[in-house]
Amino acid sequence: MIFLPLIGNRVLIFEIDDIKKLREVGIVGVLSGTLPKAPQQNVFLGVPLQLSIYEVLWLIDNGHAKLIDSKAYHKMLMEGSTPQQINEGNKVRLAGPSNSHYVITPNTSPNKLDLDMNSFEVSRDEYLMRQPILHENFAKKYNAFSKLRSMGHYLMPGLRFGGTFVSYPGDPLRFHSHLIVKCVKPDEEVNLIDLVTGGRLATAVKKAWVLVSEEPTRDDSIDAYSIEWAGFG
Repeated sequence: MIFLPLIGNRVLIFEIDDIKKLREVGIVGVLSGTLPKAPQQNVFLGVPLQLSIYEVLWLIDNGHAKLIDSKAYHKMLMEGSTPQQINEGNKVRLAGPSNSHYVITPNTSPNKLDLDMNSFEVSRDEYLMRQPILHENFAKKYNAFSKLRSMGHYLMPGLRFGGTFVSYPGDPLRFHSHLIVKCVKPDEEVNLIDLVTGGRLATAVKKAWVLVSEEPTRDDSIDAYSIEWAGFG
């Protein structure tokens, strides 16, 4: 079981071992950590790993993980430890010259008190209530995510390609993405301009543009249509 620390309304994973476990079940997330002296760079990012709301819900619904209240957990951890234990456990030290404001902390936060993690569990409903805004089409997007994940696809955000998700046939470190997935409503009209631009863009970057929609007459079923632009790219 993987415990997902909920910080505010976001799930941020700092534990390297947990990141490995998430990758083993097909959840990639997005690295969001950066160096204090280079806060503007966004290429070589590190921990923490931020999970999307779709990834979090899929992990919970499939029994791979539980949400825990990170603030309550660390408060209990601090209250039950002596200052010496806290100092030895975290091993926080200044980095660089003595007047530096940066600190180095370990990648792991050992649970020296053997606390029952289940006592800090946050329910699925409470997690959704913490989200500032949920798109009206959110449930349909999540169903599409779940369906594709159950088929073995690895999914990452597809905004930069004009889609909802970008789909990989395996781990993104080993495979090139094959699909740009765009979720639409069953009765939504697809503008001809969008059809042309989406198809040409996908073909130019050697992908297929896939329109995914729920089938209104069948529960938990989706229809998918792939579009490729012949003679282009």
